[in-house]
Amino acid sequence: MTTCPALEISNGNVSTTMTVYGTQVSVDCQEGYVAQQQTITCNETGQWLPAVDILCKRIIFIIKSYNKYREEKYKK
Repeated sequence: MTTCPALEISNGNVSTTMTVYGTQVSVDCQEGYVAQQQTITCNETGQWLPAVDILCKRIIFIIKSYNKYREEKYKK
């Protein structure tokens, strides 16, 4: 029977601990993180697809303040 390696997800959890061929796993990330792939599957060669390098990535917000730039520009 084909199995995939056990999943260890940093900053997240998986829906099941089953690792046999055909198993589909849902990924749930902690607050402040987002899943790059929400579902992964154990394939016939014993690998998780898509690959599980980093599943939960930290969310980074970049906010540009157009109004502040405009105000500073016209103060000169």
